[in-house]
Amino acid sequence: MWTIDYAVRNSGCFGPLEDMESTAIEDLRAFSQRTGHQTLTAWLNTASDESTFCQSYLEHFDEACGDLRDVYGKDLP
Repeated sequence: MWTIDYAVRNSGCFGPLEDMESTAIEDLRAFSQRTGHQTLTAWLNTASDESTFCQSYLEHFDEACGDLRDVYGKDLP
């Protein structure tokens, strides 16, 4: 999430992720699916439209972080 946040907040696009050849979005999506966080998964699925994802990023950020906090300290499946 940190890598995605860094890219979107600082550049407003996925450019930094591409520059780093990052799989952060795909990795976080797989993690959210594995841990059963459907809202986070659905939001990450919108990343196929970079412009829409980046424009709505701040609207989803707190909820995404909340989903990640829910997992903290729990055993992963």
